[in-house]
Amino acid sequence: MESEADETVVLFVYKGEQCARLVKDVYDVLQGSGRRARLKVITASIQNPNEFTSFLEYLGELYGKQYVAEYEKHNIRRLPALVAGGTKLFEGVFPSKEQLAQLFGTVKPITLTTGQPPPTSSGSLKSEMPSAGGGCRGCIFFESSSNRCVLLRAKVESPSKPPCGRR
Repeated sequence: MESEADETVVLFVYKGEQCARLVKDVYDVLQGSGRRARLKVITASIQNPNEFTSFLEYLGELYGKQYVAEYEKHNIRRLPALVAGGTKLFEGVFPSKEQLAQLFGTVKPITLTTGQPPPTSSGSLKSEMPSAGGGCRGCIFFESSSNRCVLLRAKVESPSKPPCGRR
């Protein structure tokens, strides 16, 4: 079992105010959690998240695959994205500080409600926030590749019947 001192949290962002605020929020939540985690921030040299796919292609062609290996290792397709302990926790959304605290287990879990997606600099990112219906599949805490809820750290037997009780 990996000790908390060995935990690495990787935050993938682009250049912009929202990402800078997200970096600060993740850092604050990790500091407040008492966890001994190493925060690694990888910043793409783009201003608009819609340019990310082109940026990766350009970077890989110009400098080689080793420069995009970290993104490919975690299957990062949209920014921002957060990986903790080798598990991708979210991508393409800007979670609140409270949601980040839930991800790191520092507050009692709450039921996420559907509302307006957080504003983005481009206004065109599709949010992966939980929907009112659909079970786990629309939830940012559901890892479909392993059928696990990263919030509850539990195997999900049936994504249509979430272990958190959300329907």
